Amino acid sequence: MKFIELTTDNNRLLSNKLPKPKKNYYTNHKINGELMHKNTLVAKIVDDDLQVINEKMLPSYFKLGGNLRHWLENRCIDMHRRNSRILRKMLSIKTTNEIEVVLFAHAHTLTDNYWIRLSSELDLKYEDIAYSKDLLFNTAISGDTSKWDEFLELSNHLTPELTLGGSFEKGWKLENGEWFLVKAGNNLNNSVELIASELCKYFNFKAVEYFKYNDACVYCKNFTNNLEYDFEPMFDFLGEDDDLELSLDYIYQINENYISDFLDMVFLDALLLNPDRHTNNYGFLRDSNNGEFIGLAPIFDNNLALFATKNEIIDLNIGNSGQIKMFYLPVLEENRYEIPYLDYKDLKNIVKSAYQQFKPQNYSVEFTTDFIWNKYNFIKSNLIK
Repeated sequence: MKFIELTTDNNRLLSNKLPKPKKNYYTNHKINGELMHKNTLVAKIVDDDLQVINEKMLPSYFKLGGNLRHWLENRCIDMHRRNSRILRKMLSIKTTNEIEVVLFAHAHTLTDNYWIRLSSELDLKYEDIAYSKDLLFNTAISGDTSKWDEFLELSNHLTPELTLGGSFEKGWKLENGEWFLVKAGNNLNNSVELIASELCKYFNFKAVEYFKYNDACVYCKNFTNNLEYDFEPMFDFLGEDDDLELSLDYIYQINENYISDFLDMVFLDALLLNPDRHTNNYGFLRDSNNGEFIGLAPIFDNNLALFATKNEIIDLNIGNSGQIKMFYLPVLEENRYEIPYLDYKDLKNIVKSAYQQFKPQNYSVEFTTDFIWNKYNFIKSNLIK
């Protein structure tokens, strides 16, 4: 075998033979078209800038001066997910540019009714881009390509998987006309999601209910009730700044009656030491018919709580003086939060049920129950009345 010495001259020679990376169209070209909500024109897009037509239906992100490209990028599938590469290959998308990928699906998601109609496609209607099949679900969730040929035979290759964010492999499943989100995770991730879901039900919190899908996944119903509501994430107000106090300010301005639901979420995050509450997994619901705010979105996405991001925890007091006391207690105290009742035996049954379904290693039912019970009592004893 002949080896080429990696000298400067040879490097230059090799680089000339390698294929050049393709330039992304939207790197050098502005976006022109229309921001739509269903079949309602919300704003004209002229060289990346919005000319607002319907202020009432405009996403809050743009009311606060947000950038169109950043908004589009935030609607794109996480390119680091392994199965996103397979999806793009099946769809013949030869770019990793988030703008181009998201516009392949007209920037339409299954959590709101907004979409982009480019200047080259002004005859398109909402019905033309609405999702009606889930043929790429198995590809999104597990990398399975067995439906590739069937998918290619379709005239419409639009899929909601291209606008489904988050770092975990996930996919949209259509059953009897309703969309369900299926999310993959390890046994601990999935157990934690079930524990959080059952605790929310126990506390009577407004929350998404999760169930076991198979040994590797959990699932939940689309909380927008099949797009009856538009989900507006807190990202639209704060960007990536996950400051709880700033969130409270915006919630108070919109409707102070929503604050109690927000505090329930903060309490749950404290109870389960959830480090992954960010501005894309909480926010508002708006009526998709008139744009009016109707409340906060239900609590969802808790699979990185408890031990999911921590290794070999043996100290029950972990997180008390740091995470809980520093981040959560000040918000709960300032707003005079009343901690809900929790019985130890009921808590243990909730943990036991989740662990029986997914059988996580390293942490027993007893230790996990004691760990959560420790947080509960720490919060309870440290809340200043």
